[in-house]
Amino acid sequence: MGFRAGHIQALARRARVHEQLGHLEQAIRDQDRVVDLCREAKELSAAQPDCATAFSTVTRWRARRSAAAGLAESAKAWADWKQVLAQEPGDAEATRELPWLWIIRRCTDPHAGHVPPLDDDAKLALACAQSGYDAEPENFFSARNLGIIHVHFGRFAEARPLLLKALRLAPESSSSALHLALIEHHQGDGSEARRLLEKTAEDIRKIFPAGSADRQLMEAILGFAERALSRPAPAERP
Repeated sequence: MGFRAGHIQALARRARVHEQLGHLEQAIRDQDRVVDLCREAKELSAAQPDCATAFSTVTRWRARRSAAAGLAESAKAWADWKQVLAQEPGDAEATRELPWLWIIRRCTDPHAGHVPPLDDDAKLALACAQSGYDAEPENFFSARNLGIIHVHFGRFAEARPLLLKALRLAPESSSSALHLALIEHHQGDGSEARRLLEKTAEDIRKIFPAGSADRQLMEAILGFAERALSRPAPAERP
């Protein structure tokens, strides 16, 4: 029994070293083994600290791996970060990541309408974005995420100052600029909306290498904005 506890601790230490070195695949393999051993040895008090966090740790690492893979794994990243948040309510990393992943899912849905359904996922994304902004109101990601989500829910008066703040903090933010174009469209300034969209499309081509994951993501958001500008603008929601 002492050997098994020591083995769990050694594997957990090795997994953490792999993760710190950026070897995420090796870290996940070792941590999966830690999870398996902990399930087999529930009474091993010597290994309890490593076992207590084994499952949440490997879920977090999987979420990071999926998020790093870009659009192809964004749905998996969403599911993984939701699981992390369920395991560790209020987790700062999951709270930061989930709003952006919801935005990606929304912008890459070719059937997305004007306003998304206020389902559990949308409520979670909005709650996380608001929580992130309340905690760090001068953080670019917090302002961007909450501003963009407000755009998707038709809350343009709330969205505009947040997106302007995001652009002040990070002037190169293509996603913020594209959603600001949507606000102009919905509020009746079609020429300004088109100018913003065309300028941002040009910036995307200059900033992001062709074929890169970031370029593919920004082009997906650009496509969403182009489709939105081609439709009549609905009224702003209260």
